[in-house]
Amino acid sequence: HNGRAGFFICNRFYRTAIIENIYIENIEAGDMLRTFEIDSEVLYQWKDLVPTYETRITKIDNIHVKNIHCRSTDVIDDLKGDARLPIRNVVVENVHVDTVRQFINRLLNVENYRENNISVGTLLKRDIQ
Repeated sequence: HNGRAGFFICNRFYRTAIIENIYIENIEAGDMLRTFEIDSEVLYQWKDLVPTYETRITKIDNIHVKNIHCRSTDVIDDLKGDARLPIRNVVVENVHVDTVRQFINRLLNVENYRENNISVGTLLKRDIQ
């Protein structure tokens, strides 16, 4: 698997939705950019080019990631919520990545994030740019 993210949960800023009670478990993967990513605003590159008359916020709550093994990734978790309605209640446990090329996780506008037993064989870089 040479994709962007092993698991990518996203929303467009002009749509509204409820994303909750998601369980991702028992996965073996190869190489990817992100093992697990949530982005509450995926059209950020277009929002200044296309008129937006109304924006809506998506509720993202109760996300579980468990028993994941990945050969290599740039980042394990990259969670980017909206400050007006943060991502809530994310549990990440028993995740092993053989090689992480950039960093373990980035959490922006996330409440009640819990992790347990996250392991990395080799971490090549330790800072977030």
